[in-house]
Amino acid sequence: MNRTELNAKWDAYCQNFVGHEPEGFSLEKVVFDAQKKDFPSETLKKISIEDWMESLSFRGESAMSLLGPMECKREEIQEYLSFLKQGKIKMAFDYEVGKSDPLHVVRESSSFAGREIWFIGDIHGDLLAFQSAIAFINSNSKSKPIYVLLGDIFDRNDFSLNVVLAVLRLLKNSPDSVFMIAGNHDDGLSWDENGRKFSSVITPQQYTDYLNAIDDDLISSLMAEFIKVLKILPLGLVLPNGLLATHGGVPSRPDRSVKNIWEGLKPQEIKKLIVDKRLEFQRNRFMGEVSSGSKLAPEFSWVEIINFSHAVESAYGAQISALLRGHDHCDLCRHEWAKSSFKGNENCRDFERVQNVLTMTTMTLMDDGEKRISGFLKREVSCPSVAHYIDGTPLPKVYTLEFSAEEVKNFSNKVHQYLGKESLAYVESHLERLQEDLEECEEDKKDNEERLNTKKPLCDEQKKAVEKANSQMATLEKELNNIIIGTERAKADIESLEAEQKATVNNRKALLEKINDSEKILKEKQKNIDECNRAIAKYNEELKNADKKDESFFEKLKKAKEKVIDFLGLSDPNKNYTPDELKNKFNKVERDTFQLQSTLEEDNEKAEKLSNQLKTIELKLNEKKNLLAILKKQKSDKEPELEKAKDSVRKETQKYNEQQNEINQYERKVKLAKDDIESIQRDIKLCNTQKEQYTRWISTQN
Repeated sequence: MNRTELNAKWDAYCQNFVGHEPEGFSLEKVVFDAQKKDFPSETLKKISIEDWMESLSFRGESAMSLLGPMECKREEIQEYLSFLKQGKIKMAFDYEVGKSDPLHVVRESSSFAGREIWFIGDIHGDLLAFQSAIAFINSNSKSKPIYVLLGDIFDRNDFSLNVVLAVLRLLKNSPDSVFMIAGNHDDGLSWDENGRKFSSVITPQQYTDYLNAIDDDLISSLMAEFIKVLKILPLGLVLPNGLLATHGGVPSRPDRSVKNIWEGLKPQEIKKLIVDKRLEFQRNRFMGEVSSGSKLAPEFSWVEIINFSHAVESAYGAQISALLRGHDHCDLCRHEWAKSSFKGNENCRDFERVQNVLTMTTMTLMDDGEKRISGFLKREVSCPSVAHYIDGTPLPKVYTLEFSAEEVKNFSNKVHQYLGKESLAYVESHLERLQEDLEECEEDKKDNEERLNTKKPLCDEQKKAVEKANSQMATLEKELNNIIIGTERAKADIESLEAEQKATVNNRKALLEKINDSEKILKEKQKNIDECNRAIAKYNEELKNADKKDESFFEKLKKAKEKVIDFLGLSDPNKNYTPDELKNKFNKVERDTFQLQSTLEEDNEKAEKLSNQLKTIELKLNEKKNLLAILKKQKSDKEPELEKAKDSVRKETQKYNEQQNEINQYERKVKLAKDDIESIQRDIKLCNTQKEQYTRWISTQN
C-alpha cells in the first residue's frame, strides 16, 4: 500500500469515525448540559458556561461545591470512605474488584443486553471534559449506559480530587454502570501510613503534591482506601466483538531477539504472566510495525498484538480483532494494519486477526507542569473524545467534543469567580500556615546549627583522643610483637643449643669410651713390652752362659725365645727368627705403643675441649632459658596492657562515632530545614501570586 492509498484510507476513516454525530443531531462546539432533558431532537442546544456550571449538579449540590475540595460536603466524602472500607466492589460485566481475572473477557453480548457501552479516555483531573463526556453520553444513550474508563483519572489538572469524587459517586450509586481499567498514574499513587504522605512513581504528580499540601485527614483516609482499589483494578476488557480495551497496550518483548514471550506457555502460565506484566499493560506505547524493546520507553508493535491475541485465545478461548487504548495524549490516532510490511512474513495468516489500533483521550486541559496548590495557569487545549461500542464492528464509533480556547478561558474565569472569596480565604489561611511553618523551620534550622557548632569542637577533641588511643595501642602492639619475635627466637636458640648439647654429649661419651679402650690397650702393650724386655734380658743372659751348655740350657734358651716371640706377637713360633728380626719387631711394637700413647693424649685433649664446650653450651642454654622466662613475663604483662588499650580505643571510637552521628543528624536536619524553607518560600510566593489573582477576580466581579 503506497502513501496515497494510506492517506485515502485515513481520510475515509476521519469521515466515518471522527466527529460523526448521532443521527438527527448536529454536533457543534458546545459544552453540554448535564441535567437538562429538553434537548430538541433536531439539534443540540448550545449553552453558555454559566448555564452549564449552574445546571451541573452533584447529589443536588452546586457544581461549585465540588470545585473547591475544602468546601465539599464532608458527609458525602465520609459516605464514600465507608463504601470503600467495605472492600466489596462489583462493577459492570459482573467484575468483582480484587477477585475476578485481571483480563476480563465478556463472551456474550447477552450479558449486557439492553445496555450501551461507552468509552472514556484519560481524564487527568479535567472536570470540564469528564462532566461534558458524561453529559454527552447520557444525552445520546437510548438505554442506561456503561462507562468504561480507560484509566489515569488524576494528575496534570487542578480538579483531580473532584474527578475522583465524581467517579466514586458513580461507583457507589451505580457500580454496574462503571468499569474502571488501571492506568499508570492510578496504579503509581501510594500512601505511607507511617509518614502520613502520598507519593507516586509517575511524573508529573500534581495530585500527589496537592494531597500532601492540603493535609486533610478525611481526604487522606479516603484516598488511602481508594488506592487499595486502584492497585487491583483490571488491566483490560475483551468484548464479544473482539475489541480489547486497555490503558497502555499489551506486554512487549524484552528485546528483538525474543520472538514471543507467550510461546509454549500453558493457560495458567499465561494468566500468571499477564499479572506479572501489569505495569506494561499500563505504560507501553504503540510503535506501529516495529518496537525497539527499550526498557526506558516500553513499546509494543503489531507483532506483540498478534502474539498476545494468540495467548488470549489459548488461555481464555477469546479472539482479539482490535485494540482501544489511552495513555498517549493525542487528539485521536488510529493505526491500520500495514499489510505490505509483512509480505511473506509467517504472521500473514493473522492479517484479519488484529485490524485496528485506536488511541483516544478525553482530557481537554493540559497542565504545563508548574507546581501549585490550585488554580489555572497556562493550558494547552485539545479535543476530548468518547467512543460508543458497536457490536459486529472491530472499533467503537468515536465522537469529539470541541472546546474553543475562549470557552476554556471563560470556564477558568467563572470557576474562580464562583470560588474567589472561598479560595482567597483558603489561600490566606494557607499563607498563615506557611508563615508559621517557615518560622518553625527557621527556628529549627537555627537551633540545629547552634547544636552543630557546639558539637563540632567536641568531636574534634574526641577525634584527637581516638588518635592518641590508637597511637598508644600501636606502640603496645609493636612492643608485644617484638616480645613475641624475641620469644620465638629464644625458643629457636634453645632448641638449637639443646641439639648441639646432645650431639656434644654423645661425641664426648664416644670419645671417653675410645680413650678407655685405648688406655686398656696401651696398658696391655706396655705390660707386654716390659715382659718382652725381661724375656730378652733373660734370653741374653742365657746366651752369656753358653759355656755351660747342656741340655737344660738349650731348653731354657728355647723357652726364653718363645716368650719373646709370643710377647712380640709373631705369628709363627716355630720359625727361627734372627736377633735382628726380633729387634725390628720389638722396635715396631715400641713405635706402635708410642703412637697409641700419642693418640690417647690427643683424645684426652679433645675430651677436655668437649667438656669445656659442654660447659659453654650449658651457660648459653641457661642464658637463653632465662631470656625466655623474661620474655614470657613481659608478654604476660603486655597483653593486659594491650587489651586495655584496645578497649580504650573502642570506647573512644564509639564516643567519636556517636558524636559524629549526632553531627551528621544535625547537618541533615539543617539541610532538610533549608530545603523546607526554600520549598515554603516557593509556596508562599505562589500563594501570594494566587492571592493577587483571587483579589483581582473578586474586585472585577464586584
